[in-house]
Amino acid sequence: MGQRANLVIVHESGYELHYSKWAANTLPTYVFWGPGPFEQFVRAQQDLGDQWLDTIWCEGGAVMDLQRRVLLFFGGEDLPYDVVLRRFYFRLLRETWSGWDLRWAHRGIVDLARYCGVSDERVIARSDEERKSVDLSRLLNAPPNPRTANCIVSARVQDGPLKLFVTALPGVAAYLRAGPGLIEHLEARDGLEAFSFEPARTTPVCGVHFDIEARQIKFWQASDDPEVERHGARAWPGWTLTWLRDDLDAQIAELGGRVRLLTQCDDDLLEATERIVFLDVEGPLEGSLDFAEEGKGDAATRAWELLETQAALDRSAKRLVWAECLRRFRAGSAEQDRTTRDMDK
Repeated sequence: MGQRANLVIVHESGYELHYSKWAANTLPTYVFWGPGPFEQFVRAQQDLGDQWLDTIWCEGGAVMDLQRRVLLFFGGEDLPYDVVLRRFYFRLLRETWSGWDLRWAHRGIVDLARYCGVSDERVIARSDEERKSVDLSRLLNAPPNPRTANCIVSARVQDGPLKLFVTALPGVAAYLRAGPGLIEHLEARDGLEAFSFEPARTTPVCGVHFDIEARQIKFWQASDDPEVERHGARAWPGWTLTWLRDDLDAQIAELGGRVRLLTQCDDDLLEATERIVFLDVEGPLEGSLDFAEEGKGDAATRAWELLETQAALDRSAKRLVWAECLRRFRAGSAEQDRTTRDMDK
């Protein structure tokens, strides 16, 4: 058992590789509080020398480049599977990591290793999953329960309408390994007229779009996949495969309103983000959203300055930082709204 993570600090003379057995699923919590506290957290973890985890054991990780001010990471319990929440989290993260280049590691540990100049072979462990045969007849089956709807499959067939399927598969690997034999099933099966994720209050985690006449496949996935580009390289000779990373919007636009996503306002996303960033803080969170007014004082300024120092933030400091983060975020959103209105005039 464990939630293993590689944590790397890159500096002018190389990199320091650290290991935590438990940080992978709580990494967004530690990351949120800025470069200073996060560096302090990383340095407190076990020094591994140069012994990298592999794709089987690594469930989260981060690279913090002190010279170039780049943060590359993946992990958590919610962010890896919810594109909308992850985008919102990054909007707030840009406040506490001001001036940094913030990136999500879509290939997981492979992205971290590549950033440090480490070869893929050092971290990729071949699994039995890729050697399993794919049952093409089941790849388009609808989930028995709408709450388990995960994947959007769309196909533009020759001389026919754009077909829509929604399945329970949590990733696109099976579709990419299927090969052209899947086309027969796409052409023969009847698709859905439309689908809504609203009733079950869930969000899709992946999608794949086939343009049969153009021999093109476009796919996206919320969770990390170290070998996402390799899955279909051999299975679809003569086809063009395009990985859109986590860009679900392109497929939604292609479907022209036939898929309705769960509507989440900023307040909903803010509440979800707050649960993530205060995961390690004991005590109730009630009333914390009203704390923003207190964040305007000198105490908030002093707490905010700690984000650039290697200091662990206590509960009071985190409350002040959160309040100041909200104030800055809302001020920035209001300014963006004013700019948009001016442009529309």
